[in-house]
Amino acid sequence: MQRITKFQTFDRSLGASPPFHFDVAEDSVTIAAAATYRYSIFEKQSTAQKYMPFNNVSVTNSSGQDVIFYPNQDLNNGWLIPNNTIKVFKTTEIPALSTFALKNNGSSSIISGVRVEFFNSAASTEFLGQKIVEKFGGLFGL
Repeated sequence: MQRITKFQTFDRSLGASPPFHFDVAEDSVTIAAAATYRYSIFEKQSTAQKYMPFNNVSVTNSSGQDVIFYPNQDLNNGWLIPNNTIKVFKTTEIPALSTFALKNNGSSSIISGVRVEFFNSAASTEFLGQKIVEKFGGLFGL
C-alpha cells in the first residue's frame, strides 16, 4: 500500500455549481415591515458549502413590497429591488457571495414573492488564461 505524502488542493473557482436558492415562502420566513432578515448560505444549505462563495446572483421580487438586498450582510452596501423586479447581478458587482440580508422596505409583512438564486458559472477562457499566467508565468518571464 502506497502512503500519501502530499495533498493537492482543488480549485473550485474553475467549475460550475448547481443552482441554489432561498425563497421566502418555501423557507417559511416572514419579514415584517421595516425588518431585516439575515441568511447564511453556509449555515442553511450544507450541500452548497463546497461551492462557496458564489459569483452569480439574482433576486426576484414579486412580493408587493420593495426590498433592499445586502450581499454578504454589508448593511452599508445594498441594492433596492422594487416590487415586480428581477435583478441579475454582474460578477463584478458581487464577485463572492456567502451570506446576504433582505430588508423589507415596505409597510406590510412579506410572506412570499422574494427569491434569491445563486450559483457559480464555469470559468471563462479569460479567467483560465489569467490562472495559467499566475501559475506558470514565472517560467516564461511573463
